[in-house]
Amino acid sequence: MPKPFSEAIKEKFPVTYEIPSPKGVQWQKHIENFNKLEIKKYIDAINVPYNPTARLRIDPSPYSAKVMELTDVDVIPHLTCKGNNILNLQSWLFGIYIQNIKNVLVLTGDLPMVGDYPTEPGAESINSIELITGIKKYLSRGYMMPELATRPMRMRNRYEKKIDTIDSKIDFTVGAVIVPGRSKEVMYVREKIRAGTDFFQTQIVYTPEEIINLIEEIEYYMPDSKIPVLVGTAPVRSKKSAVYIMERVLNNNIDKKVKKKLMESDNIKRVSMEICVSLYEDLKDGMKERGLHTPVGAHVMALRSSKMAAEIIRRIKHI
Repeated sequence: MPKPFSEAIKEKFPVTYEIPSPKGVQWQKHIENFNKLEIKKYIDAINVPYNPTARLRIDPSPYSAKVMELTDVDVIPHLTCKGNNILNLQSWLFGIYIQNIKNVLVLTGDLPMVGDYPTEPGAESINSIELITGIKKYLSRGYMMPELATRPMRMRNRYEKKIDTIDSKIDFTVGAVIVPGRSKEVMYVREKIRAGTDFFQTQIVYTPEEIINLIEEIEYYMPDSKIPVLVGTAPVRSKKSAVYIMERVLNNNIDKKVKKKLMESDNIKRVSMEICVSLYEDLKDGMKERGLHTPVGAHVMALRSSKMAAEIIRRIKHI
């Protein structure tokens, strides 16, 4: 069995990597390609997204089990609120649990309008804060998640009572997402901590200041909470890829200096890798300078640049 991610996040600078599941059933080559990167010894878990950008992929439950079996690395499948109701969310969680998967990253999910089925309903019956609460304060105590009769609101938690028991307690290490730059983000973080979040993972970041500032704000409002934060980043292999990330993934919320540096570069691959590596080096120094104590780590996304992502991981593991 691989070393549990729940132990790794308690150690110095954990590193995770993301492997999107395939669009179809030919899953073997994706795992084979990962093994060829030879970075297993440098990472603590592999993330498997749930239909990222609302585009069809194989369900991360069975795929994560295959990834863990063939890589001997712990896995963190993603679970989104959009497109799921409370019944199938719990059924899905039962399914990953019996495959010995004990981690999950909870997300709201992407709007259908950006994906393969833009006319599908985009509403969710439960928000991410409530789903975290349901996992950490109901399933982990042997109770079913209660029914929610009213529509979800982003910072409102409707769970107040216990409901029917299940046959055993189900204990997950649960992660939640941080969106640097989003209005009132520290309030979302606070509610996710109260719900029982075990670790955070950020969206793509290219400048350390934006995450350091947010961590400083979190520690100001919640000085006793030291939930680990895995800072996400991704290299880009072309200016076209950079534009896609800036406009579609980050909604153009990217530092102007970084944008200029990428778009004016004669070697965008090299420059983007240096930006990613420097991010983590500067993050460590900046945290120390400001006297911040929140544990931090790295989450590296390949975005079709797996060799570049692997090189970043090799270079930052010493941090």
